[in-house]
Amino acid sequence: YDNTRNFKVNLGAAWQSKIEYEFSSSKTFMTNFDWPNQYQAGVTLYLLDGMPLRVTLDAQFIQWGNAAADSTVAGRDDFENVLNYSLGMEYRIKVAETVSVYPRAGIRHFDAPWGDDDNLPAVGPSILDIRTRDDKFLVFTFGAGLGWMTESRKARAFDIAFDIGGDTPGFAVSFTMEF
Repeated sequence: YDNTRNFKVNLGAAWQSKIEYEFSSSKTFMTNFDWPNQYQAGVTLYLLDGMPLRVTLDAQFIQWGNAAADSTVAGRDDFENVLNYSLGMEYRIKVAETVSVYPRAGIRHFDAPWGDDDNLPAVGPSILDIRTRDDKFLVFTFGAGLGWMTESRKARAFDIAFDIGGDTPGFAVSFTMEF
């Protein structure tokens, strides 16, 4: 829905199908994962006069429980399916006719594919061995983008983002160029 002035709604859904790999390595000595089914759904709202505010809510279900062999280690669980969801906001600030700045912030509930961070799962005879501080995380994201139009009306953007709240902080940089 789009009233072209101050309110627009986009709905989306996606499915990424599983892939069952056939590796030449022995599953006895090498831990192998398949690519899991992933299902996503979301809604984006564009608000206010000229629609500078964008609010996005989405959910993602990943079938990690079907992507690896069952545990053969006593007392170690299998990998679990997970449900992650997030809420994000972005505001467009026009600084010139062809230049805008986009401050962003968001929050994400991340569910790791294990139920006990002190007793990590196993794939067949192999126990997951990583340092983790939890099995559920509340991740906060923040960043900004700089977007502009060239003389030939091609869009360009530079973005930088950070996140905190997971096992380690995250950092991302991107450059987008319309041809």
